Amino acid sequence: MRCFCVIVLLALAAACGPKGRSEMSEEDGRLTNRLGDQNSPYLLQHAENPVHWQPWDSLAFREARRLQRPVFLSIGYSTCHWCHVMEEESFMDTEVAALMNETFVCVKVDREERPDIDNVYMRYAVAMTGSGGWPLTIIMTPEGEPFFAATYIPRESSFGRRGMLELIPLVSDAWSNRREEVYASAGRVSSALFGRDPEFEGPVSGEDPARLCFRQLEDSFDRRWGGFGAAPKFPSPHNVLFLLRYFRITGDSAALDMAERTLGAIRYGGIWDQLGGGIHRYSTDGQWHVPHFEKMLYDQALMALASLEAFQATGKDLYRRMAGELLDFVMREMAAPSGSFYSALDADSPGGEGAYYTWAPGEMESLLAPGTAASLEALWGIDDEGDLAGLPHGGPGMNVLRLELPPPGVPLPDTLPGPGEETLEALLDHRELRPAPLMDRKVLADWNGMTAAAMARGGIVLGRPDLLGAAGRCIDFVTDSMTSDEGRLFHSWKSGEPGARGFLDDYAWMIFACMELHTATLDTGYLETALRFQEMQDDLFLDSSSGVYTFSCGGDGALDIPRTVETHDGAVPSGNSITLLNLYRLWGLTGDTSLKNRADSLTAALSGRAAASPAGHSMLISAMLNGPRHARVTISGSREDPALRELHLAALRVYSPDITVIAEEREGAASAVACVQGACRPPVVSPAGLEEILGSFP
Repeated sequence: MRCFCVIVLLALAAACGPKGRSEMSEEDGRLTNRLGDQNSPYLLQHAENPVHWQPWDSLAFREARRLQRPVFLSIGYSTCHWCHVMEEESFMDTEVAALMNETFVCVKVDREERPDIDNVYMRYAVAMTGSGGWPLTIIMTPEGEPFFAATYIPRESSFGRRGMLELIPLVSDAWSNRREEVYASAGRVSSALFGRDPEFEGPVSGEDPARLCFRQLEDSFDRRWGGFGAAPKFPSPHNVLFLLRYFRITGDSAALDMAERTLGAIRYGGIWDQLGGGIHRYSTDGQWHVPHFEKMLYDQALMALASLEAFQATGKDLYRRMAGELLDFVMREMAAPSGSFYSALDADSPGGEGAYYTWAPGEMESLLAPGTAASLEALWGIDDEGDLAGLPHGGPGMNVLRLELPPPGVPLPDTLPGPGEETLEALLDHRELRPAPLMDRKVLADWNGMTAAAMARGGIVLGRPDLLGAAGRCIDFVTDSMTSDEGRLFHSWKSGEPGARGFLDDYAWMIFACMELHTATLDTGYLETALRFQEMQDDLFLDSSSGVYTFSCGGDGALDIPRTVETHDGAVPSGNSITLLNLYRLWGLTGDTSLKNRADSLTAALSGRAAASPAGHSMLISAMLNGPRHARVTISGSREDPALRELHLAALRVYSPDITVIAEEREGAASAVACVQGACRPPVVSPAGLEEILGSFP
């Protein structure tokens, strides 16, 4: 889903100031904008709107029922470009705001703080319009049942899209004169979506879901530019992870070729920040050339994990460099003083979207020697036309830096062409004088779990103790500042205040991160934390009748919104996918067969969905493929013995996804035993012997 303009007017509708305050105005009893006392950067962006925005709370819906008005629900996030556009066009416009305030109770939600609300209403939007994205616009009854859905809506009707000034009177007329029809329509949609418990098919006969997933990805693979499908093109690191793991088990070189071509094309493209490092959210074209310029923490973490596994699988230095550049960018630009990591950098800056990152012809000449400037302009494709001409946010001469990708079949060099360190520093210093994009400084538990996991994996694979230290500090922050006295996670944190209670993804990714840190350090404290969080996750989210995990715990005091089950691997892998990996790894670390039984039940419940939409469940299928057969290594000896450490490092050098390592303290020479699928090899004492055994496992 993406921040594109989509508006569908339902047949029913077609027939049809001040800074935030914490309560209604005492003078006239009318609602006012209440966002000024919120903590979300996104909500605070709207605190000065003349729209009388309410946060999602019981007061907002109580007032909707009292006033007998529909609710105008707007969901977005702080770094969303089209959210900014709709605010500027409509929510800051006094004429539109007056219509909204007279007709609706208007509620604003930060999708990153409340993904549970976003999940539910995005399902409505997709069911009602066939697509979704942000800003998400929902008009619904005071009881929370939608009867209209859209994404971005312009101020005035244009290009076949009905505008706010025309839409609101139509909705008002329908609500005033045909309210029974409105309620009936909303009830039918709600009943169709949530009127019964979701069904989960058991194991399906026929072809292996992993083979089906590989074929789907192969069919949609862009052999020239890498990636999958046409524009806009998303990095989708979990697809790369699936291909690498599929290659590891099957030996199918086509899977490795697709993974490598995708990673290499991304590194050469404009979606990669050629100066500052880091990856933008997606490419607006099929060549990874012109990105949507926001930088999300989760993209950096997941792409780093994919690059690290590619390096382990191939030994190619290009992927080692990619992982290091990504993690260095996060450490430099997105690290909070607390040890946690911030959520995102905005797509927009005061100069407009892309202004911070693009370069004009001749701009480098004032900074560098003429010959150097000319060669870099040629290298990065800088010309008079630019890359953003004709786009709503661009103009001529705005160039996105990228490298020329060699054609298929030409190996990519390990060292990419580019400026030396001194030249790079001069260009970065100049860029940093420009007005910078906004940083969203909230901390999210799930995205920090992804990042801590990538830091831990990078620390051991790249031989970087600084990354291991960063991973540990991040986990410590979440367990200290984002965990309640009862041991429950909070989903978000900002300025010393936690937000909503944690969701499935928060637990799944924190467990994953703790296991990565345990694997990297053999510190049993991280394993104990992972087990404690897994127990809490089971208590809160496990549906014992089906064996799957729901995304949330249910109602929040404002509305009794439905509990959803998320299995699709979209922008990030689903919590169920990561949970399946976690359960198999925890079983490997503890030998507790109840964990394996839970994993097997989850596999059985979701195998039907995986087979029905394989490429949409690539991380889930990775877990099904690799989880039961992941390698388990037990190293024995004295922790003070350097030979034990060498065996530990040898176990992690081999590309063996989701490996688990246990250390047993005993006297005598250090040794290691490697097992997979219940079969254990004889003990070995040499690192080379252990690497050979692990490399031989299918």
